[in-house]
Amino acid sequence: MSNKQGLTKRQAQTVAVIREFVQGNGYSPSYQEIADQLNVNKSSVAVILKRLETKGHIVKSPYDRSIALTD
Repeated sequence: MSNKQGLTKRQAQTVAVIREFVQGNGYSPSYQEIADQLNVNKSSVAVILKRLETKGHIVKSPYDRSIALTD
């Protein structure tokens, strides 16, 4: 099931986790921190983030904690 932004429920949850973490800490969460919040493993986080990047909702760079929301 997708929401009106073209995101699945899990993708929307991931965006929310990233947004809340950045607002509270001033930097991006690690894959493990995202996994802990979503109760999934880091491999699942990698897949979710790749799909979010493909859809243009995030931008990642090769550096640690380098996930930026595009909205």
